[in-house]
Amino acid sequence: MKNGKQCLPVPLTRQVCFRIGAGILFFLPALFLSVLYRDFLLPFPFLLFSAFFLGSGLHLWKLSRNQQFVILTGVCCGTERSWIQKRINRIYLTEDAEGIRIQILVKQKVRQIQKGDRIQVYVSKQTPVYDCGNEKLLCSFLALEKI
Repeated sequence: MKNGKQCLPVPLTRQVCFRIGAGILFFLPALFLSVLYRDFLLPFPFLLFSAFFLGSGLHLWKLSRNQQFVILTGVCCGTERSWIQKRINRIYLTEDAEGIRIQILVKQKVRQIQKGDRIQVYVSKQTPVYDCGNEKLLCSFLALEKI
């Protein structure tokens, strides 16, 4: 807390800025096409993408501002990569507090995370966590940070 104001964590701030920036970047061609061609249907896809990214960014900002997230901190005990693109699609995390092993499904591009790295995962309080044998399965997260 700085000067009585609540600060957002850096990874969540980065995600909010990325999503709102993408919304603005999709709005600019829509504006350009609507002025240039004076047609409603031509810029419509750009307006849809813009609305999606702006709404997503504002929703994430609202979740972050109201502290509706949980931070999981732990050590990466393994990763699983896709066969063709060699991208990380699963991260196995051993949580510090209780020693629970968590399997995290990754749907976006993640920087290089290796076994033994300490990471923090920001998860919405409404995200369901599934029981998968002797480990937990987490299908989505808000942000991920290597510390």
